[in-house]
Parts: sequence; C-alpha cells; structure tokens
Amino acid sequence: MQRGLVTVDIINQKRRQKTLRKKLYHQRKKERLQDTIHQEETTSAFKTPQSMGKVVKKIKSILIKCPDKKRRFKKMFLAEFPKFSSMLENSDKKARPWNKLESNVIERVKRIYNRDDISRHTSGKRYVAVKNDTGEKEKIQKRHMTITVKEAYHLFVSENPEININKVLRIAV
Repeated sequence: MQRGLVTVDIINQKRRQKTLRKKLYHQRKKERLQDTIHQEETTSAFKTPQSMGKVVKKIKSILIKCPDKKRRFKKMFLAEFPKFSSMLENSDKKARPWNKLESNVIERVKRIYNRDDISRHTSGKRYVAVKNDTGEKEKIQKRHMTITVKEAYHLFVSENPEININKVLRIAV
C-alpha cells in the first residue's frame, strides 16, 4: 500500500465506519436517557429527606391554614409519598416552656428584657415593631441587648429566687 494513495473504496469504508460509530453513539445516548427517565419515575422528586422536610414545613406553615384543607393535603400527600408519613404525623404544636408559665412570670421576664441596663432603644422611625395582640395596633420601639441572653438569665434568677426557671426563655417582647 502506498502512502498518500486514497482510493474510493477506502473513502467509502471510512464513511461506513463513521456512520456506524455515530449510530452506536446515538443509540447508547438514547439508552442512557431512557434509564434516567425510568429512574426519575421510580424515585421521589426530592433528592434527600431533608429537602422533602423543608417543602413540607413550608407548605404546613404558609399555604395551609384551613384545617379541612390541611387534612385533604395530608391525605393526598401521604398517598403520593408514603415513606414520608412520619413528617406529617406530628403536626400538633409541641408544648413550649413559656406556655406552661404563669402570666406574671412572663411579665417579669419581659420587664427584665426591657430594662435599660440589659437592652437599649434603637433610634429612628424605621426601627419600630407593630404589635397587634388585642386588635388595635401598638407601636413598640425595637431594642438591642447590651448583654448576652445567658447573662440576662443569671441576672433574672438572682433577682427572682422564688421563681424556678431552669432554661433560658425567649419570650417575644
């Protein structure tokens, strides 16, 4: 065989090899695509249970306020994703420590957080929080703590030894 001599037969043979190679490549690519589609159908839309939990939490807290709609959503969701049933089972609010405290204790804790030696007022009109507990809006100036919550807790315990609070409370002021 001479170097540089290309015949029509050699060109046709290379073309056939190239088309076979392309066909094989496209066939493998198609199989890979079908495998991934099949895997997506069999697995969940969520990669991890944590991402699923985030979605459930978001939906429970924002979208569904009506109890009837919440029940229907749970039923539909559990039918679609049965392995995540444990996330929706404990939907009742857990008992918080400040729900068990008496109202006078809560007021004392609020008073200690609002003291000038523990927190300071912010200046300006935009640092105002609007509180609407009783139906009428009340503007409350925001405060920044000058000491840590732990230090405030120790100060509260030293000033009120008759009150038994064994954890640091975060009560909305």
